[in-house]
Amino acid sequence: MADVLFGAWRTPGDPWLSTGSFELSGGGYVQWTRIGEADSSLHVEINEGLDYGEPMPTELVAALVELGWAEPTEEFRNCWLHAHPADEDGFRAAAEIVLDGAELVEQWQERRAGPRPAVDSSAQRLTLSADGTTLTGHGRTVRVTGDGGLTIEGHDLGQEVAGSWGGGLTEYEFTRILGPAAVDKLRSAAGFGDQPVLVAIRDRFADTSELESFLGEHSIETTFWSRVGF
Repeated sequence: MADVLFGAWRTPGDPWLSTGSFELSGGGYVQWTRIGEADSSLHVEINEGLDYGEPMPTELVAALVELGWAEPTEEFRNCWLHAHPADEDGFRAAAEIVLDGAELVEQWQERRAGPRPAVDSSAQRLTLSADGTTLTGHGRTVRVTGDGGLTIEGHDLGQEVAGSWGGGLTEYEFTRILGPAAVDKLRSAAGFGDQPVLVAIRDRFADTSELESFLGEHSIETTFWSRVGF
């Protein structure tokens, strides 16, 4: 993953082309931008997600500095570092420092938050909007399209993504599309009868994972798109 970050930083052209970021669980982030033109140094900052008007916690700063980050200054509230593309070894080392820092901040956030409360599974069930057009639940949305098809959409951020994909990846999104014929096949296979399809899905499936498993088990054709990122 350091190679992916290294490649993103070396984007040629205007400085804004080398500007980017990725989120950390708990509300923190890492972001980077060029200081000047395309051959200038890259400036990278790491944030822990607390009140920006308050200093970074001293124990977190000390741990980041030990990894190779610079301490906050009057100009930069966050820990930071600079790397120049002409120094390839230094650039690669900076990418490793960033990934190590991201892992450290997320671990610090988890310790600060304490044990996670038990999840109420009923809160993750799909719920129908008042107008009957949308099902939502646990970062997932199901909608009826204008032609009578369906879309299933999902968006995940943070540690849940990192635990599944690894490599510092913290964002995952997808869209699954069923055409009208696929919806008809779903109706038949699931025994929905004449019920509105979203009502029937809500009553039959606890979440979209169950729905998607059912689609696969019954060879119901769909179109799928997904993306993972920082």
